[in-house]
Amino acid sequence: MKLAYADPPYLGQCARYGHDHREPYGCWDRVEAHTLLLDHLETTYDGWAMSASSSSLHAILREGVRVAAWCKPNASAKPNVRPTYAWEPVLFVPARRLPLIVNDWLVSTPVMWTGFHGAKSVVFMGWVLQLLGAEPDDEVVDLFHGSGAASRAIDVWRQSRSLWDAVS
Repeated sequence: MKLAYADPPYLGQCARYGHDHREPYGCWDRVEAHTLLLDHLETTYDGWAMSASSSSLHAILREGVRVAAWCKPNASAKPNVRPTYAWEPVLFVPARRLPLIVNDWLVSTPVMWTGFHGAKSVVFMGWVLQLLGAEPDDEVVDLFHGSGAASRAIDVWRQSRSLWDAVS
């Protein structure tokens, strides 16, 4: 199966990423860019997940898409922002029925000091792959390479799954 993970600049955060206006999406400050990305995910992949901000859910969530919560226990407070943004939604459509119990929430510390805002950890990506019902032979595409952390985490997951399968 063909799976994808997308971690685009969150709605309203385009400037943080230097206004990288990739075609065909355009400016990530526009809801239309996220709509085009969701259309692409739905028509191209058997299963997919997309990170978003909690404040954008009302604008981008669509019917048939599940929402999982990544809870960050050490979220930093920002001046004049209450309550603290301590969780991020992950929109997802699984590729197959999940054989194991998989929670629709994860409590995990974000990766820090990578030099790239929003880098994801191996733990986070392993959880996302569980949400998708990923199997070792699936093609998994990281649509927004950023720091490369998601792609590296996918490789670690694939290797650990192979090691686990070898001893089971």
